[in-house]
Amino acid sequence: MELIHIKVFNQEKAYDVWIEEDCKVNDFIEDVIHLWFKEQYAYEHFLYHIDEKKILVSHLSFKENHVIHSDQLILF
Repeated sequence: MELIHIKVFNQEKAYDVWIEEDCKVNDFIEDVIHLWFKEQYAYEHFLYHIDEKKILVSHLSFKENHVIHSDQLILF
């Protein structure tokens, strides 16, 4: 398991989250958007890797996206 930091683009709060390396990014996003977004948005959400300056490939796992312990991401 890896501890990562995720900020939701429209909120002040950042979240510290434990993830399984083999968890698919899409599955993770589906699990958290209803918890973290106060309003419902009609577009596809994605995770942006701050340090790598790239959008994570949603059908790949966090490990396949090279996300490691303490990485910082933004959920859009």
